Amino acid sequence: MTRRLIALVAVGAVLAGALVFLGARHLFLAGSFCPLRFDSEKVPRLSGFGGSTAAYAGPGPHSLASYQAESVTPVLFKMVAYKPSDEGLPASWDAKYENGKPADVQLLLCAYDKQYDEDADKVSQVRGQCDGYRYHDSNGVPGPERQIPVKAAPVTYLLYEAATKRLVTRFTLIAKDYTQSVCPYIASAEDPEVWITPRPADLAAALKPFVEASR
Repeated sequence: MTRRLIALVAVGAVLAGALVFLGARHLFLAGSFCPLRFDSEKVPRLSGFGGSTAAYAGPGPHSLASYQAESVTPVLFKMVAYKPSDEGLPASWDAKYENGKPADVQLLLCAYDKQYDEDADKVSQVRGQCDGYRYHDSNGVPGPERQIPVKAAPVTYLLYEAATKRLVTRFTLIAKDYTQSVCPYIASAEDPEVWITPRPADLAAALKPFVEASR
């Protein structure tokens, strides 16, 4: 299959909200439960977790809510809330929602993907490539076929007691395999690459002792 390779143009936007510097290349939109630095374990004093919490005690599974770092622009990031089951984790782990907010949350997971960090190229690993891409010039004439590398970068996970903000565990995973479904039909003409993330099964295995066990 031949895919069309096109150039993507970034459009700037004015974003309202507090900003926190993460170094020369990183800014973070403040206002989430999670630490504002990739290399920190300290939860902000005025964290923006909008739901209610419950003690990390009793039988499992313990209710879980999650945040992950996502890019807004190449230098601006925010923490995005999501249900664990939306990322392939067991639905029985999901915190219940009341009025659109997670309720009685016992554990809160923060995920930081190093593909967004300034040293991504140093720590990433090439897992394969996507084939069949061609650049089309302004006249629609295709150029030579190109390949897009498929890369994996470490993802750091911080698991907290939601009620106390105490760090329960910290671990890192990196994707080891992928399927061709990750290859886009259209890709950027400027140094394109595809990033993959750890399998939900691997993340579930790392979290299971803390989510499923009785306390």
